[in-house]
Parts: sequence; C-alpha cells; structure tokens
Amino acid sequence: MTTEATAAPAAAPVAAPVATALPVAAPVAAPAAAPVEAPAATPATPATPADAGKGEAPAFGEATTYQPTGDSNLDLALAFAGRHGLGPEHPAMVEATKGNFSQVKALMAEKGIPGWEAHIALAEQGFAAFTKAEAEKTLAIQQDCIRAAGSEQEWGNVLQWASVNAEPHEKTAVNAALAQGGVVSQAMAAFLVHSYRNAPGTTQEPQRQAVNQNSAGGGAPASASGPLSPAQYAKEVAALARQGVIEGSREYAALRQRRAMWRG
Repeated sequence: MTTEATAAPAAAPVAAPVATALPVAAPVAAPAAAPVEAPAATPATPATPADAGKGEAPAFGEATTYQPTGDSNLDLALAFAGRHGLGPEHPAMVEATKGNFSQVKALMAEKGIPGWEAHIALAEQGFAAFTKAEAEKTLAIQQDCIRAAGSEQEWGNVLQWASVNAEPHEKTAVNAALAQGGVVSQAMAAFLVHSYRNAPGTTQEPQRQAVNQNSAGGGAPASASGPLSPAQYAKEVAALARQGVIEGSREYAALRQRRAMWRG
C-alpha cells in the first residue's frame, strides 16, 4: 500500500536586521529575526492498492507518494525517496528538511540503491533554491516594515508597543499578515505604524490600539464606497487579513478601487 504526503524543507536560520513578528506570549526585549521555516510534512489520503509500488519491495518501509512542491528537483527526489519507503516522518527525512542529507545518503548507500547519488544531488539543489527564496522574501518583508516606519529603530519601537498592547489572538493575525509578504505585509506594517503614532501617550503610556478595528483611521471615516486615504486603506486591508480574506477576493478588489479614488 502506498501513502501520500506533502513535504517541504525547513530552511536554516537567516540572519536579518530586524524582527517582523510579534511574540505571542510576552513583549519583545529586542528585535531579532526568527528562523525561516517551511510547512512540516503532513500525511494525506492513502492511495489505492492499484497505485502501490510495483517490482521490488521498498527498502525502508511502506512506499509513500509526495504531493508536488512546485520545485521539479525536489519533486523528483521526494518521489525517489518515497518509492523506497522513506516517508516524511522517517528520522532521516526529518533531518533532510533541515538541510542535513547525511542520514539519507548513508541509508541509501548501505542498501546500495541505484541512482541515489543523483537524486540526493537534486534534493540538495532544490533545498538551496528554497532557502534562497525564503531568505529573499524575509528580507523584502523587513525592508517593507522599515520603510513603513522610516527607520529600523522606529520599527522596533512599533513592534515593542504592539507586543505590549495587542491580545494574543491579535498578534497571531498580525504575524500571519506580516509573513505573507507583498501587499498584505505592507498594509499591515502601515497599519501598525499608523496605530502606534496615533496612540495617546505612545512613548509613556501606550494605549490598547495595536489592532483595534475601531482605532482612529486618520481623518474622517470613509463611506462604504467612498475613497480611502492611505491610512484608511491600510486599516481596511489589515481587517481583511485578520479574517483570512485577501488576495483574489471581491472585498480586496473593492478596497483597491476605493484606494485608487483617493486624491488627497
């Protein structure tokens, strides 16, 4: 019988100049970048008996098929590993998702499995490409946050203020939006900066406005179909992000149209 799973590598920590996430449990002491990680492997629906591996029995256990990752090198390497019974929960595969392929190499060499060298090389190439892409995404998000605040120090102040004033569930929503990158993280960063700068007594007595949908939007409230100022647009996009409604939605398209109407 063949099982199906999804897998993606977990990249090594990437040094970065500023944090882009709020701690859920406690306020930040100082901005620090978190490790770049990819989703962990999760089991999927078992394949039918007709899909089971043919020929030799898998060398390491039950055969496994992996869902596509979007990287052809990784897909070929994972298919090879799966045919030989290396599923996502195997200790050697867990290490491989961290960039350590030594255990997989040793197992394959011990069994004398033909072609393992070429397939492990593909896996290493795919992992390197993934790590680079994640590092570039993280850097882009950090630059967007710094740009929104005006400086790295100011963004650190914004994060520290928000981590003190936001509820745990609000921090989770903020972090999810910041991690998306692109227009979503840009809007969330702008929203946080705006809320921070408009909070009474920000430097002495911060008020709870980090992710308050009723906080000041900067100017008069906009109608449901009227133009949106940059601050109002950031607030509305952040609200959509907290609801999980964003890219490709009618609500987001409507917000973009209203933002384009602004002539301030």
